[in-house]
Amino acid sequence: MIKKLMLIFGILIVVIYIIMLIPRDFNKTYEGVKYRLGDKGNITLEKVTIEFKGEVFRDLILKEKFRGKLKINDFIIPQKECLKESFVIDFEYHNRIKIEDLNLDRYANRMKRTFYGDLYMNRSRKKLSIVVLEDGKWSSEDGLIISAPSTTREEALEITNELMRHMLDEDFTEFE
Repeated sequence: MIKKLMLIFGILIVVIYIIMLIPRDFNKTYEGVKYRLGDKGNITLEKVTIEFKGEVFRDLILKEKFRGKLKINDFIIPQKECLKESFVIDFEYHNRIKIEDLNLDRYANRMKRTFYGDLYMNRSRKKLSIVVLEDGKWSSEDGLIISAPSTTREEALEITNELMRHMLDEDFTEFE
């Protein structure tokens, strides 16, 4: 009887593991704003559409990943000169995702990795913030951020502070 129960339990664990590995479609569009930290005059406020087309899957150690395309307004990742039609991003600590792709630099005849920034997303995937790199750099004082869903700087800032709270040290309470 105990052997039967252990066998059933083992089979159940294997079935659950296999089910967790099955990819799920992730095609979602977010409407948000791009704004600059420290710019309370809304000078850099810009409406942005973020579109994911692809699938979310887990690797063998059950780490969640997204495979597909990411479109921010008219900017598509991966770029046309990329070697693949889609790219993979890992969901890391605090649902942080490094947005990067690998391109062929035709002039130097070598591979080039391009970093676009970091994307933070809540577990339900209803809110997101993107730290936008400018010349490979970003500053918590005047860096660019995209947050969605939002229509105003205040809504965007609230989402950013919620999703990136773990980045703030004890002396720095929230972004402005």
